[in-house]
This record gives sequence, C-alpha cells and structure tokens, in this order.
Amino acid sequence: MDVTQAKAMKTRFIDTLIERGSPKRGIKNTEWILGHLLNKCEEVGIGEVNPKTLRIVTLHYMDVDIMDPSLSYGQATIRATVSRFWTFCNTGELLATTVIYPVNIPQRFKEPFMEFCDYVDSRQFASATKRSHKDLAMKALRYFEKKGVEDITGVTVEIVRSFVRDEFTGKGRSKLNDSSKARFFIDWLNVNGHIPCSADEAFPYGFGRRIGGKNIPSHYTPDEVRRTMAAVDRSTPIG
Repeated sequence: MDVTQAKAMKTRFIDTLIERGSPKRGIKNTEWILGHLLNKCEEVGIGEVNPKTLRIVTLHYMDVDIMDPSLSYGQATIRATVSRFWTFCNTGELLATTVIYPVNIPQRFKEPFMEFCDYVDSRQFASATKRSHKDLAMKALRYFEKKGVEDITGVTVEIVRSFVRDEFTGKGRSKLNDSSKARFFIDWLNVNGHIPCSADEAFPYGFGRRIGGKNIPSHYTPDEVRRTMAAVDRSTPIG
C-alpha cells in the first residue's frame, strides 16, 4: 500500500483502539508514533509502505531497529506500535502485540532472512501461509547454524540434504507440506545468489519418501531409467 492508504489505515487503527477502550495516553502515543513515521515516509518519497520501508524509516529517523529484540523501554514501545499497526493492516484485527519479523534467528543470517520475509510479504499469500514460510526458514537457518555454517554462502548441497533428511524423511502429510515450503525457501536462496544449489539439485521430488517401508531412491542410473521405460506397455491407453 502507498502512504495515503497507510494513513487511512492509521485512522482506522486509532478508531479501533478507541472503540476497544484503550488508555488515552497509549492512544496518544500511538497516534504520534504512526503519524511521525508515515509523514516521514511521505517526506522522503517512499512509494510503498511495507515491513522493509518501515524498518528503514524507523532506523534512520527514530533510531529504532524494529528487527532488534533487545531495545530500551521507549524503543520497544515504538517497535511494538509499528508491528501491531502492520498486523492490523494485514488482518483488519486488533491483535496482541507481535513483531514484524520473527527474531529468533542466528544473527549471521539476519539480512538474507529479512530479504526472504520481504519477498514472502509481497506475495498474495494468506497471513497464516506467510507465517509458516517464515517459520520454516527460521528452522532451516537454525539448523545451518548447528552445522557450523558461518555465512549463508557456505550452505552446501550436503547440508541441505541433511536438513531435509532430519526434518522430513518418513514423516506424515503435514511434514510433506513443510517440505514443499523448504523447496520454496531453498529455491529463493539459490535464485538470489545466496547458495549454489537449487531445491531440485539438493533434494529431487521423492527424496526421503517411503513406500512399503523403503526409501524411494533420489537418483537413478541410465540403465535403471531404460529398464523402467521399457517396462511400460505402450499398447494400452494407460501405458
């Protein structure tokens, strides 16, 4: 949304706070924080109001990093106000204070994770789907940290495969849904130049699946491919 739309949403947000009986002092502080923030967005010519631009403005003009969980009381108030406002913009609901970005991630992976969050937020996903994509990314990044990865570019095919095996092999349908989100995240990392391998390279479809108690092979030899194709009876419609 643009700044004009964000200002209209701010008015709705304040009206909702008043309707819910929020303390007058809190409403006054919220109105000042959001008013100052959105006016500054307009002043510097920000075209789209989103988590990334909100962070830039609060960081440069209010000296608050809304990604940083270790803030003073005053800074935390600004962070909580901005995050709650953004949640209201996305859901239309006055929910409990949250954070714009999940913060339980290794510091070394902070920037690529935020880029991924920006990308997810730009997609036409439901709020729950956006959250699940971010949760899966956090899980993967924490796993990479445990494996001793110092920089995101150090994530190898072997580490990605190890993550998939540990998290998804032989698991139920919900885990298979999570594995599709893992593919989404790995492909995003690859396309944006953070890691050298794509999801198809790291774990082809079927990787880790089980039928009859046996793992489906991830790769086939040329001879196995020829024998598989030769076994198809092409004289029948199904074949």
